[in-house]
Amino acid sequence: GTAKDRDMAIEWYRKALESSVTKELKGHVYNRLGDIYYQKIYDGGMSYDVNQAVIYYNQAVDLDNNDACFSLGNMYKIGEGVLKNPVRAKELFLKSAEFGNEKAQYELGMMCKGKNNLVETFRWMKQSAENNYAPAQYELGLMYYYGKGVAKNSRMAADWLEKSYNAGNEDAKKVWNGLQLWKYKQ
Repeated sequence: GTAKDRDMAIEWYRKALESSVTKELKGHVYNRLGDIYYQKIYDGGMSYDVNQAVIYYNQAVDLDNNDACFSLGNMYKIGEGVLKNPVRAKELFLKSAEFGNEKAQYELGMMCKGKNNLVETFRWMKQSAENNYAPAQYELGLMYYYGKGVAKNSRMAADWLEKSYNAGNEDAKKVWNGLQLWKYKQ
């Protein structure tokens, strides 16, 4: 947690880059360097360097690193360190989702939801929910409950919202209680 620890980690990751022989390992190291520079809070009071994070994430993305695709996609989504670019964000989320990243699958689902493309919203939310991502389980449960993008199915809604609720999702807890979804579990 201190600035000294951070500097030492950076030094060791840079040394690891020199000896990394595989594409996968290099991608992992570039991603970790991006993570270090993107972190905003350090015990030592160090501020983050978002520009350096973008450089390292791009290098990791070039090496097909799943986590870097997601992190850089988020940066493009919100316009942090890069110009806001939803098209580039979607490209990166797609790449990450293809590797099985449940958060990227969820983000794609939310992008489709924003464009009222309910078929694609359902597809991505289902993939993410099946990968145990609680926010996607919540969204999928609501889709089943209201029949949006899928046939209305109160039992499936209850199943997915219960999973999200059990994973600690506060919104799912409110919906579970408010809609009395336990009735559909019998």
